[in-house]
Amino acid sequence: MKIAVVICTKDRPADLNQCLVSLAIQDYPLCELVIVDASESDATRRLVKGFDMPHGPSIEYISSPRGLTLQRNTGIRRLRSEPDVVCFLDDDVEIEPGYLRNVARKFEADTEGRILGVCGNAANEKPRGIFDRMVRNLFMITDNRSGKILPSGDGGHIYSPRRDETVAVLSGCNMCYRREVFTQYGLAFDEVLTGYAFMEDHDFSFRVSKYGGLVQLADARLVHHVSPVSRPALRDLFENYIIHSFYIFRKNHSPQPFEYLCYGWRLVGKFLQAFQLTLKSRSVFPLSGWISGLLRIRKLVKRVD
Repeated sequence: MKIAVVICTKDRPADLNQCLVSLAIQDYPLCELVIVDASESDATRRLVKGFDMPHGPSIEYISSPRGLTLQRNTGIRRLRSEPDVVCFLDDDVEIEPGYLRNVARKFEADTEGRILGVCGNAANEKPRGIFDRMVRNLFMITDNRSGKILPSGDGGHIYSPRRDETVAVLSGCNMCYRREVFTQYGLAFDEVLTGYAFMEDHDFSFRVSKYGGLVQLADARLVHHVSPVSRPALRDLFENYIIHSFYIFRKNHSPQPFEYLCYGWRLVGKFLQAFQLTLKSRSVFPLSGWISGLLRIRKLVKRVD
């Protein structure tokens, strides 16, 4: 089984180096490795050009405008080897030895091709506390325990699964799809979700799930460092959550009145989270981001109608 890896990056050469080292020591060969770089400096290009993959393919470096969904689509279009599986890794991820082999094993065992995508197990992710889970369950915000889509439209992968689990949403830091997702079904990442593209993984994997199964693997392990570099400010994070979640909710779910009520209740929960973080950080930015997101919803969702 041929596996290609696409890594989208922006101004994180140190993180990217760790990711490439973890790929270089895998015991399963890659057929292709593409780096799509939107960095403002030349450091990432110099790193990639000088990096040696002793048992893998030469790295293809692509300079790209900023935007995660745009960069992912660019990486897909530049693949030349017709891989069986395309893996998208965040630049701040380190995959553990055996990760690629476990991914390949899962797809190879599925001889009928019912599984279209898998993601791994971020070993450093910690389950949420009891109080946090209670609040999330009350307001229909995912607590990353079920892997299902809630009536409010929210969903997520599972924290530290002990066995392979069927899920509705894959983790965007590491998600692997059969080539048919892009060829036979013609799916692409939604470039309406610009910049940091918060929740683009939710949107894409949920659309894939309409055609086949998604599985989170227990033994394909990794560490997600969640680099602080090139991340959105708190205001932008809450604003993007509001506008992107509603856009995805309307686009993918064809909601009825009850689902709208559930989504609204979910936003009340996010308001409380923003308010709590505003008090904790002594900054108005989380709350102002939540308000700004509500004001921008009408303009954004016109693209769906």
